[in-house]
Formats: sequence, structure tokens, C-alpha cells
Amino acid sequence: MKIIHQSNYLNYSQVSKPIFVPIPNIQTKESTSDLIYLRDGEVVLYKRPDSSVWQVRFKLFDRKWHCYSTRHNNLEYAKRSASEMYDEIRFKEKMGLGRGKKQHDKREASKDRDWQIEKARIIRSGSKIAD
Repeated sequence: MKIIHQSNYLNYSQVSKPIFVPIPNIQTKESTSDLIYLRDGEVVLYKRPDSSVWQVRFKLFDRKWHCYSTRHNNLEYAKRSASEMYDEIRFKEKMGLGRGKKQHDKREASKDRDWQIEKARIIRSGSKIAD
């Protein structure tokens, strides 16, 4: 909670201790004055309250918002970075390459885990293992 001291408005001779008025801590996700629109409104630059760098968001053909950090404090660099990021991701989407986020191949981990379970089962039963 934020506390505002209102001593400027009160006469201390009338009040024995200062009055504090609690104000709820309401944080908006973003203020409209910090929004910067690029590419006819398709790309939006904004700052989060807990970060000093500019963030970018835009919609692709899947009609979902995609949010990324520009990793820049300077607005001009952030604009350039956001435009390049948008162009690159749109190009990849049109070519059918995906957005480029790496995902862990779960098949190899699953095979290894299944083999370890099977090996432990064989060892418990007393049979020989043929590697």
C-alpha cells in the first residue's frame, strides 16, 4: 500500500499525530501514453512497469499476440529492433519455417528413459542383458 502524508494540509497544533491516507496499489499493465505504434498499428512498442527495456507485440496470421523483448532502453534502437523482428518472423511464417523457437526433442529422452526402465526390469528378473 502506498501512503500519502498530508501534513501540508493540516495544522499540527490541532492534530496530535500526522494523518496517513492509504491508497491501494493499482498497477496497470501499461499506460496508453507509453504505447508506440509502428507499421500502421501492426507492431506495438511498450514498456512494462517492472522493466526498463522496450517490449514489442504483434499479431500474426494465427491471430494471437506474440510478445518479445527488444533488449533496448533507447527508443530509436527499440523501434529498429522491433521492425526487424516483425519482418523476420513474418517472412518465416510465410515460408512455413515457424518462429524459430527451439524446442527440446522429447523422443530421445523418452527412448532413454524407457530403456533405463527396461534395463532395471531385466536386472531385477536376473536375465542377461544383450547391449
